[in-house]
Amino acid sequence: MPTSDKMTFGRTVCILLSGKAGVGKTTSAQILKDIYSKRGLNVENFSFAAGVKAEARRMGWNGEKDEKGRKFLQDIGKVAREYDKDCWAKMTFDGLIMNNDNYPFDVVIIDDYRFPNEGNYVRNSPLYHVFEVRVFAPNREMLKGTENYLDVSENSLPEVGTVGANYFSFIDNCTTMDDLYEQCGKLVKDIEPNIIKW
Repeated sequence: MPTSDKMTFGRTVCILLSGKAGVGKTTSAQILKDIYSKRGLNVENFSFAAGVKAEARRMGWNGEKDEKGRKFLQDIGKVAREYDKDCWAKMTFDGLIMNNDNYPFDVVIIDDYRFPNEGNYVRNSPLYHVFEVRVFAPNREMLKGTENYLDVSENSLPEVGTVGANYFSFIDNCTTMDDLYEQCGKLVKDIEPNIIKW
């Protein structure tokens, strides 16, 4: 990864949100962005899947994430990872983020962390201080009972309470939106003492 003058001020906080499809990762990311923005920080949300979706659209995908569309996205992601396991991470961090008009950021939030190598890729950069957070809500998992639920993209990271689940924090999105806001606020407070100040 390229370096940046950002190191003069400290590392960018990078929050990687993982969890099954439908549990509220994108909603949590938006709440976190709102909290950080209200503090006057330069924050943006990104997605590893942005590159996958762009390639799918070039190949005729209609934008629908129905069972057929989701399988198409999973297959594109898989084929590219077989060529270069870090291709989507590179596209996100070396492309979308570093070429954004608002770069460098104080906080970057990724709402679809799915593979261990993605976390490793960011951690290997001197630009980021990484916090892995698992969002869980078994009652909201939208792919249960489908073939897509068994895809490697849904199962490469450990579940809450299983071996290897070494997350910085967890977000339980089984209850209300107010509770989700409260948990996201607590996450921001928990991260503060662990960061290198910019």
